[in-house]
Order: sequence, then structure tokens, then C-alpha cells
Amino acid sequence: MIHVLSIQKRYVWAGLTLLVAFCLLPSAFALAAEPSVTTRAQVNRVQITVGDFMDYELVVNAPAGFAVELPAIPTSSLGEWEVRECADVPAVSIDGGTQSGWRCTLTIWEVGYHALPTQIVKVVAPGGTAARATTQPLSIEVVSVLDAEANNIKPLKPQLPMSEQANYLLIIGLSLLAVLLAGFLVWAIMYYRSHRQVPVPVAGPPPVRDPVGAALAELDRVARMDLVAQNRMVDHYTLIADVLRTFISDRYSVPAMERTTSEVRAALTHPSVIQRRDFLLTLLAEADGVKFARQLPSSVAAIALLDHARQAIIAAR
Repeated sequence: MIHVLSIQKRYVWAGLTLLVAFCLLPSAFALAAEPSVTTRAQVNRVQITVGDFMDYELVVNAPAGFAVELPAIPTSSLGEWEVRECADVPAVSIDGGTQSGWRCTLTIWEVGYHALPTQIVKVVAPGGTAARATTQPLSIEVVSVLDAEANNIKPLKPQLPMSEQANYLLIIGLSLLAVLLAGFLVWAIMYYRSHRQVPVPVAGPPPVRDPVGAALAELDRVARMDLVAQNRMVDHYTLIADVLRTFISDRYSVPAMERTTSEVRAALTHPSVIQRRDFLLTLLAEADGVKFARQLPSSVAAIALLDHARQAIIAAR
């Protein structure tokens, strides 16, 4: 009797278990069908030679409505790997979702198996649920550039022994000689620089003076002084007389500043300059009359003397 009851209980529990499983089956199918973010890390080589370049790429596939935050792009290193360059991979649409990521070129300088760090991607589902997705672990074999089975590599030769002992006295003597020679060379250079004769610059010829231009410029300066308006007639005529005498000295090589008007007239006797000489000497005599005899002219005559002096100088070119 007891055995029969036990068998009946077993059937009851089995029926209840099947009923519960049947009720939960739709929920399990819904969970299995729910979309999710997939991440993967991929490389273009699983074995490299030490120092070679290898491409490493992070690929993230996110269904529509999911937001992902990629890990920061490495700049100098990725774990124990050296980063040569990195760049974003443009996002593209795939199967209604988005594929994004970044790609790096890596290298390493040690042989053996070297792992690549796992990348963690932050995910936010459409309902606001936050989660994380990680890449699969990767390990790359790095081999040496040398052939592991090579047997024809010769060992390094030992250091060649010296047949004789080094002559330290000779080495010290040569070193002292080199120091003495360097000191003598420095002394000779300093002695030469301190006792050499400094060349005296040769004076060049004096600049050629333009008598006409200089005289006209000086007359312009006298005009700007406006001595006539200040009633300084004697100064006005004295400056004009000095300009005319300087012009005669420069133009005809006659020291007119040290001679009287008569002496200048006697010095200028060449037929080619008599006509131009008379015009200049007439103006010079007029200026000397005011300068020495104090024969004060009118303001109009004083101003006209400037114009006449200009005309006489231009005519005497």
C-alpha cells in the first residue's frame, strides 16, 4: 500500500513540473529572441615576427535603439603592445542596426605568447537598462627573426690578447707632449693677435661737390629765414654775398672768400666766363655795398636779389 502511494506521489510531482515548464516556455523563447549588442576583437595575424606590424580591430554591432560607448582609443600602448597608429572606423548600418569601432596598428619587441587586453563596451538598452559587453580574449605568438633550428651560427671570438705590455711611460709622455703643443698653439695665436699691425684705412677721395646744387640749396635756406620781413637787411645781403663767393670758389677754383670783388674780377679773365662773370660780380658788388657801406635797399630790391642770384648761378653752369 505504501509503495503504491509513493508511486502516485512521483507521478503527481512529474505532472506539476511539466505544467510549470509549459507555462515558462513562452517567456524563455521571448528572452532568447530579444536582440543584444555583440562585440568582438579581430586581428589580421595570429603569429608575427618580433617588431612586425599587426592590425587589431574592435567591432561593435548594436541593434536599433541601443546606445553604445566605445572604450577610449589607445594612443601609445595597448597592454604590453606598442601602438603605432589608431583611428576610428566609420559607423555603418547593418541589418537595421549600427556597426562601429576603431582600428590600431600594433607591434611588440619580445618573443613568446602575448595577450591582448579585453575591451569593455558600455551598453544602454532601449528601456534604459545599462549593461556591459566584452570582447573575447586573444593571444598572439611572437617569434624571433632567427631560425630556431639554425646550427651554423658561429660564436663570438674571444678578445685578441696583446703580445706586449702597454708602455705607460710612453703614453704619459705623448699625452704631455700633446698638451704642450696645444698650449704653444694657443699662446702663438694670442701673441699674433696682440702684436699684429692694424691696417690704417685709406681715406677715399672727397665727395664731388655740385656747386650749382649747393648754391641753390643755400639760397633756398636764406629765403626760408625771411630776414627781410624781420628788417635784417644787412644779414640778408651778407648771406647772399657768401653764397655767391662760395659758388665762384667751387665753380671756377678762385678763392673768392679771401678776395675783394675787384680781385675776383681780375682772376676771371677767360673769354668763356666774362659774360657770366659780369652778372655774378654785379650782384656781388650790390651785396657788398649793403654789407660794408650800409646802403640799405628796399624790401622789394632785397627779395629780387634772391631771384637774380638764382638766375646768375643757373646761367653759370
